[in-house]
Amino acid sequence: MASGRRANVSREEQSHGREVFRLTAALAVTFIKEAPMTCRTLSLAVVATAIAASVAFAEEHFTLSVAEAGEFGQYIVGPDGKPVYMFTTDTQGNGADPAITCSSEDCLAAWPLVTVEGDVMVGPGLDPDLAGTMARDGQAVVTYNGWPLYTFVRDQAGAAPEGQDIESFGGEWYLLGPDGEMIEEEPA
Repeated sequence: MASGRRANVSREEQSHGREVFRLTAALAVTFIKEAPMTCRTLSLAVVATAIAASVAFAEEHFTLSVAEAGEFGQYIVGPDGKPVYMFTTDTQGNGADPAITCSSEDCLAAWPLVTVEGDVMVGPGLDPDLAGTMARDGQAVVTYNGWPLYTFVRDQAGAAPEGQDIESFGGEWYLLGPDGEMIEEEPA
């Protein structure tokens, strides 16, 4: 299995974190309006700290989640809502780092690797033990069930996947299901 830090954060926990931030900021703004000048400076510092913590959380966490399209069933998407894919010529990591075979400039332009600077988290329906990272060229590549993950340049967030079952660069590209297995056929 690929190494890396991972956590399981539900949508409710993410929503709760956003709500705590919103309430903290609202409270600080109210306090700024009502408080004497010396307290206002302190309140601004609290708001700035809350905003900085929120931005740092967003930059250091990459959340995989599940989307569904009638023709493909459930599949994994990244935090931007774009589907992620595995490449059949890559080697799945089973206790070691997988081999990435999409390494040419043209291949990586069409199928960018999914990278992260912090933790890989998973939403409901995904197994945190299957999520991880592997090191490649100084970057942490996101993996799921040992497969390095890619996006497809023509995919749009929230739209149906366009890269499913495409043959290019010497192999085939498939969506991954929540179980970490490639989706080869349309659901019954």
